[in-house]
Amino acid sequence: MISVIVYGRNDSHGYNLQQRATLSLNSIAESLTDPDDEIVFVDWNSDVGLPTFPVTIDDVLTDHCKNILRIIRVSTSQHDAFAQGRTRKPTIEPVARNVGIRRANPRNPWILSTNTDVLLKVNAGSLSSIAATLEGHYYATPRFELPEWVWESLPRHDPMKAAGILDSHLGGAVPLSIVGSSPANLFDAPGDFQLVRRQALESIGCFDETMILGWHVDSNLAVRMESAFGNPESLEEVVSAFHCNHTRQTTHFHARGVQSNDLKTYVSEVVSPVARSGEHDWGLPAAELEIENLQDFASRLQSVSGVSAHDPSKPFLINFMDQRDRLAGVNAEISFPFLVDQLLTCCRSPLLYFGGRSDMKALLEDACQRLGSPFFQGVDFSSLEPAAEPVIVVLDLVPPREVLLRRAGTLQELCVEDKRDLLQAFEQFRTLLVDSELPAPTFRFMFINAEANEFEFSLSTAFNMLPSQFYSGVRFGTLQIDIPRGLKSNKQSTPMDVSSLLRVIFILSKFRSWARKEMIARPRLKRLLMPLIYILNRAAKVAVQWTGRYRAKVLHEYFLLVPDALSDARDHP
Repeated sequence: MISVIVYGRNDSHGYNLQQRATLSLNSIAESLTDPDDEIVFVDWNSDVGLPTFPVTIDDVLTDHCKNILRIIRVSTSQHDAFAQGRTRKPTIEPVARNVGIRRANPRNPWILSTNTDVLLKVNAGSLSSIAATLEGHYYATPRFELPEWVWESLPRHDPMKAAGILDSHLGGAVPLSIVGSSPANLFDAPGDFQLVRRQALESIGCFDETMILGWHVDSNLAVRMESAFGNPESLEEVVSAFHCNHTRQTTHFHARGVQSNDLKTYVSEVVSPVARSGEHDWGLPAAELEIENLQDFASRLQSVSGVSAHDPSKPFLINFMDQRDRLAGVNAEISFPFLVDQLLTCCRSPLLYFGGRSDMKALLEDACQRLGSPFFQGVDFSSLEPAAEPVIVVLDLVPPREVLLRRAGTLQELCVEDKRDLLQAFEQFRTLLVDSELPAPTFRFMFINAEANEFEFSLSTAFNMLPSQFYSGVRFGTLQIDIPRGLKSNKQSTPMDVSSLLRVIFILSKFRSWARKEMIARPRLKRLLMPLIYILNRAAKVAVQWTGRYRAKVLHEYFLLVPDALSDARDHP
């Protein structure tokens, strides 16, 4: 009967997002009783490596909510491809809602566009039974505001009990004040409850996808629906919407000076009911999107939980203070659960493995097979193509034989076979970064055994590696600078002295700070010092740009230098 469309991302938008969203989703689910009813959550642009937002609140959603909740993930690369630098907002509301509408259950004649901070209160029956009796095209209901302390006191896991407590607050802590609006909107903040007949909505191109700056998306739809089908009808006698206020923290919608869609263009001067973005190509129709439910994620967890196992009564013994342990690293069974985390959150991502350990390769290959992710080893990445999912790159720097022996304290003391395996991993990894046609942001880097040893030094020149406990041996990293593509390394050339440029920037910054202080202390010198500060700002900016260019050249020619102790493996038979 009804497809409820909401959107969001795995962040901390507003205040206490997880409790607000849990209360809302459970409340909405409680009002839906038809077998075809669904809640479509469009997870828009959650950071790479993070699960979708509903996964983070799975433990406090009701069983009914879990059963009818569908999740559609729009990746960061898909967001960037649509935004094309036109907006800095992390979400694009009209496109997110259209993505959900296009992929909603085709058997449902009604679309409810709302938000994950709204609680619904149906006076009699269910919203599904009410919708079954409606004959119009567009329905609205008033929104009442809940102070933070009121909705924070509601039990998020029990929507019936929460509704009873909310009833006890009505007229007291929750004053009921209906705020009217234009004939098209009927009530203020119409976007928290827009119940629209699906056929009518699709006939006008759904939400206008040119509205990428935020605000007035709901009013624009209301005006266009009015133009095509007349004024909306009210459901205030049977349904109430309560909004969980969240203004304790500033968001990208509420910050001072924030850009917004032009009210005149998109509301007051709308002449056509059809969206400016067109009548047909809405909701990313050609995009391949990840669609799942919470049961799918639980199944993925179950499928890899038994891949690696060891006797818990016999923990591995590793001494961080022992140089031999820091060089040898940790066993594959210890690192594997921390590596597979990325496969679970990016379920279709290909994984590239650079390393010489057969046991680690077998574990990762088995996990990829269970999860449906492509697996590549070494230089076998020619078939990789640009995709929405990130490419997970694992550089395994654990010496395959020394991890068992633990006798060597330095790289020089490793056996030739281990040196050869490590040398090959280093050079293949470097080849991937320099020669691959995929952009660097496509990769999600994970390093094994790059903590407090010689490998860390080799990698830290080019990668910002997140600090990690020695326990897992796994560190995540990101490139600090783009590596130039298609250039041949010239080992005979001398790199530019980047440190001298950095010294120039430091001096300019110090002089600029002095000029600013003097201008404040001696206002009469303002006319003299202002041009000087401008010149210093420009000079510092140019110096920074040149530093970046030279540093890129230096990194290309010298980054990921193979440790000298491994070089002799090239000439060894």
